[in-house]
Amino acid sequence: MKMTILKNPLTTVLILLASFTLFGQKPMTGGEWTSCQLIEKAFVKKNGQPTDIKEFYLRCSVQDYFIKLCESDITPEQLIPFVDQGISVKMEVKEGEWDVCPGDEVEVQSRIGEYIVISEIKGISKKDEWTHIYGGDIDSLAEEVFELVKSMDDLKATGFQAYFLGLDEYRILSKDTSVNEVIRTGMANITPDEFDRRYMKVYRSLKSSIIDAGISTDKLTFDDFNYKEVSDGGMDGLECILEMNYEDKTYYAQVLFLIRYGAYHLVELSALIAE
Repeated sequence: MKMTILKNPLTTVLILLASFTLFGQKPMTGGEWTSCQLIEKAFVKKNGQPTDIKEFYLRCSVQDYFIKLCESDITPEQLIPFVDQGISVKMEVKEGEWDVCPGDEVEVQSRIGEYIVISEIKGISKKDEWTHIYGGDIDSLAEEVFELVKSMDDLKATGFQAYFLGLDEYRILSKDTSVNEVIRTGMANITPDEFDRRYMKVYRSLKSSIIDAGISTDKLTFDDFNYKEVSDGGMDGLECILEMNYEDKTYYAQVLFLIRYGAYHLVELSALIAE
């Protein structure tokens, strides 16, 4: 069984922390990982009239790069969880027609210019690639996150944010020289308003996924908890998949704990995704 694609939260958090410096760089071409922001734009007709068709672009400060999906090795479904967030990809910048795909038999008028093709998204994993181990602290982490999700029907945004690593703790980490300098600079530059807006977005995303699925969270049941240790930018983390059941349907949430000073600190919790 393959799990629905989820984002890599450690990479996302590190991109957030380093956003003041990373997003000013022009993307590299070829096989290197490129970190920018994924956005959607409405397709605009020649007469300037916008349509309901949405297209993906990679915003890298220098410009917004159109993503030509028909030449890429990824799907729209894999991109959707990253919209309006940081994303790391392997990509190539090309020049040519945006609206003509390999194998097209009908000639169409096409936009022409620079575009990108994506070969890989960092952090895409299959559930069966994760290590499943219970015991000790891991049981406590699983219980903590599950109880947080179960409380979402009544939990307010301020109470939700209290579960996560706070801005003061990030400030302390910004002075830790074992952490990548770019990440430390990003941590030091985040304002309280920006920090609060980020967790408000996390809260609303999770809340909306629960409402849209018609879930009464107090009736969720725990099914499984999978995790793997990760490291990036001088920081160690525990990426987890929480598996739950509601009315015989399976839902997943991806979770990130930052491992620091001998303890686990919650820093990311995704929206619920149905199997």
